[in-house]
Amino acid sequence: MTTKICLITLLAALLVANKAEAAGQYWSTPAAGCVPDSTSITNQRYVSNAVGAVLHRPGNLDLITLNCPITGFHGSGDGPNRMTMTYRDSTSTLDTAAFVRATLTRTPKATGASPTPIATLSSETPPAPQTITTASTPVFTHTFDFENNFYFVRVELDRRTTSQIVIVFGVYLYRYIP
Repeated sequence: MTTKICLITLLAALLVANKAEAAGQYWSTPAAGCVPDSTSITNQRYVSNAVGAVLHRPGNLDLITLNCPITGFHGSGDGPNRMTMTYRDSTSTLDTAAFVRATLTRTPKATGASPTPIATLSSETPPAPQTITTASTPVFTHTFDFENNFYFVRVELDRRTTSQIVIVFGVYLYRYIP
């Protein structure tokens, strides 16, 4: 009888854990799915590759800005509370001459006021190894309201020399459940 109770308890715990994990991710996009700002398009500052990553066009040193629209979420219950970005920054955190930065923002529909940052993640903040990495923001608190606000992630890539490599592969929002 004790063995049955232990097995039932273990099975129930696994089902709850799987349910929480499955409901964790709400939105994701590859970098190539984002919209470059007008300056990045006009001056052809970037290229995208077969895996949907965005990087500087060879020889270009200008800032690249991508806007990644969030049109709604997959999942239910509480909304996301962390943002994650997969990127490469060859300069690491010791040299801020090049960076990849993602900022989750909100803009009121009624006024079109300047975007309000909700969370920011930068390759200048550890960890920023010189290889491909995935890093997350700390947990943030925000109640998403798609009826009254527009949401997007603004991604910026910049470098000072052509030997510096900054690439963004994608961004996603998820619910961290401790």
